[in-house]
Amino acid sequence: MNNFDLFSERENTHVKIEWRPAASYGEVAVVGYKIYVNNSLSAVLRQDQLSYTLTHGKACDNYTVHVQALSNDKNIVSPMLRGVSFVWPGVKPGAFRRVDDGQSGNITVAWEHPQLEDETEKLLGYKV
Repeated sequence: MNNFDLFSERENTHVKIEWRPAASYGEVAVVGYKIYVNNSLSAVLRQDQLSYTLTHGKACDNYTVHVQALSNDKNIVSPMLRGVSFVWPGVKPGAFRRVDDGQSGNITVAWEHPQLEDETEKLLGYKV
């Protein structure tokens, strides 16, 4: 089986990966693919489905995707491809906490600096 073409789309709401078709694996025909996300089976696809879109990621979390070809002989499967690892796009907010003494009528809050998926990006502001 060939390698991934990496990401065809990478947005805050989804990450799409694609791969080239595998016509056969040894002497047997490829009839589908298993998709593993962080070592858990996420989907079983038909032979003609050559992409998979992840939609439930968390900003700044790490993900690894593996694809495994399935053959028409249930006893024969390909080894998993070398995984594609990525960080989900977006911003993970810092921890939010109350810091006042509870004695006054005012409430004071603070938060840690947010984590950015791309550290070269600049944070423009906060929305509370």
